[in-house]
Amino acid sequence: MLKKPIFRYNYRNPIVDPMNLNYKFSRRLEMSCFNKDDIRNYIMDNFRPEKKQMIDEDLGTPETQANVVFYTWSETQMYKITTREVKSTKLKPTGFLNLCKGVVKKHHKLLYQEAKEFQAWQKEQEQEQN
Repeated sequence: MLKKPIFRYNYRNPIVDPMNLNYKFSRRLEMSCFNKDDIRNYIMDNFRPEKKQMIDEDLGTPETQANVVFYTWSETQMYKITTREVKSTKLKPTGFLNLCKGVVKKHHKLLYQEAKEFQAWQKEQEQEQN
């Protein structure tokens, strides 16, 4: 069974100020990307999706603002989209879907590489035992 990468959406709630970057980021992501069936289905089929509400944290630091983080199956961070990219094409449907596909492709390459390294290690162990 192929292990799926993790798609984690960290959001701030409740923020209702339309000038706030967290609001703009979440609104754009949810209304233009998550609202599309093809994107939502792709995420559900190819990732382990997680949605996390960030509370009681300082809004001033980039780490505590709304973001989307892609992780490998073993939770090594692969890519991150932050509030700085509110106007980026990454938050438009086509750009976002292409980014998701690129992350899945990269993840498959990493899994293949891990499998090759594990097989080489197994062979080495067998040779040492003989």
